[in-house]
Amino acid sequence: MSNDLITKKKKVKDLLLSPSSLRQLQCVLPDVGITKERMVRLIFSAINQNPKLLEATPNTLFNAMILSASLGLEPNTPLGQAYLIPFRDRKANTMTIQFIVGYKGFLSLARRSGEIAFISSHVVREGDLFEYQYGTDEFLKHIPSDSEGQITHAYCVARLRDGSTAFEIMTRKQIDSIRARSMARDAGPWVTDYEQMARKTTIRRLMNYLPLSTEQARAVSIDGKQEVGGSAVEDLADIIDVDFSDRPEEESPPKSKLSEMAKKANRNNGCPPNPEPKEKGLADEKEEAIAGVEVGDGSGDLTETQASLLGMPEALLIAAKKRLGIKKELGKLSDEECETINKKANELADGEGS
Repeated sequence: MSNDLITKKKKVKDLLLSPSSLRQLQCVLPDVGITKERMVRLIFSAINQNPKLLEATPNTLFNAMILSASLGLEPNTPLGQAYLIPFRDRKANTMTIQFIVGYKGFLSLARRSGEIAFISSHVVREGDLFEYQYGTDEFLKHIPSDSEGQITHAYCVARLRDGSTAFEIMTRKQIDSIRARSMARDAGPWVTDYEQMARKTTIRRLMNYLPLSTEQARAVSIDGKQEVGGSAVEDLADIIDVDFSDRPEEESPPKSKLSEMAKKANRNNGCPPNPEPKEKGLADEKEEAIAGVEVGDGSGDLTETQASLLGMPEALLIAAKKRLGIKKELGKLSDEECETINKKANELADGEGS
């Protein structure tokens, strides 16, 4: 390995193994038996198999890992769940990475949802008996022949828990049209596993009409970007909340309004990306003061420190109003203080709702 590749690999290693990156990775991983350590190992295994991945920035590799992790899919393994494909963006003259959900990846996501009792996808070849009909008496019939003719169609059929069925059929021309718009059309599974990619394409199309879990909807959205020549790796706004530089650095959390704080708190089961531990400041004490009171209680005592901090930041005022149910009877605040805090909290709450 050249010195340049060794240097690039070290930068990637430093980024992926930094505490902040591992925390972010842990937050997006669903409970499907994949650990953050295994996901990092899979990325390095992919790099060893295809060193061209190192020509992309470490940031891009990190984003690709987060995409795969958020779906609970293992990239670049014999399972065929997902693929990381390096390709050169000729317009920007940079190497980037195409993240592709594989045929088995979509099957795995569909089965996890709990709404789908059965799902299957196949290709149709020349010489097969293949009949179908749309309308009020829909049906699909496929009897494969023994010959290995050219692929003419691909289809996916699913049966839901309520007993209803649905199917999607695509012609070879339609499938090739999808491939032509993908930036990875000349590399990876479109070249090595065309049949599986054809089957995957019909599964994704059918999922547009099925009840979807959050993971399924994200997979359809991510994979759909490739259909129009985009790259989901470059846009992770709905998955992660911070941008990482090419090497791990300690970052302070950005200031945000209540709506942004609530959005981040609800995302990833309350696991927003946290900065590296640092010396505790006044803002930390304010948040700890609020967090130290039992949520939803509305009647527990406030310490003097907690009471004195409630009127300072806007977000904490609203939290005080909604979570702690401030009352004069608490005995920790005067009439005037209670009235002032409640008035400000109401004004801020009205402002957020407008």
